[in-house]
Amino acid sequence: LADISGATAVGTEAALRSALAAGGRVRLTADITASAPFPITLPTVLDGDGHTLSGGNTTHLLVATMTDLTVQNITLRDARNMVPATQHFSRQSGAAIMVNGGNGTTDGAARGSLKLVRATLLGNRAEMVSNGDIRGGAVYLFNLPNATFSEVTFRNNVGVSGGAIGGLGSSLAISNSVFDANQASNAGRGGTLDGTGGAISLDAVSQNKQTAYFRICGATFQDM
Repeated sequence: LADISGATAVGTEAALRSALAAGGRVRLTADITASAPFPITLPTVLDGDGHTLSGGNTTHLLVATMTDLTVQNITLRDARNMVPATQHFSRQSGAAIMVNGGNGTTDGAARGSLKLVRATLLGNRAEMVSNGDIRGGAVYLFNLPNATFSEVTFRNNVGVSGGAIGGLGSSLAISNSVFDANQASNAGRGGTLDGTGGAISLDAVSQNKQTAYFRICGATFQDM
């Protein structure tokens, strides 16, 4: 777990939005239901202190771009893709957490990371509205060099592909985690790439040109 000493304590959506925009260490003091996504562009540690951050079935939650994000001690639930189909498929993916390492061209070298520790991701959905390779009902990694998941439970998440986790050009490691009743659904765009990977769907792991790994240790997969 990351050190959260001196963290900014927040108990409302507005306070959380301000704290995440500023980066640094942030700690929840209450359950929060979001009305819109939370953009993150600076290194951030979000500690839920056992609380819940919900999308209320109306919005994505955490959207990080080219930075390091740690999320711990939290439940992320009921986030949903409501991004218009006219936008890039990566913005529609990963309803609870989407981390973008950059486009790999004009953005320069891919950078950023995700650490998800002692968390539950429940009932998140990235489906229905889709114009591309939508992946990751709960979490999506786009051109990200490093991601780690430890002591995480993914339950009842749905994606067009990769009900729990989706990735393109991203490397990740999973340990001591549970994948329960996650589902890949091609109810959206349809096509040969859709409806695959009830728990995880990955493509081009080495595309970030820095790392190439996919490791699983001590994880349980059931009811996919």
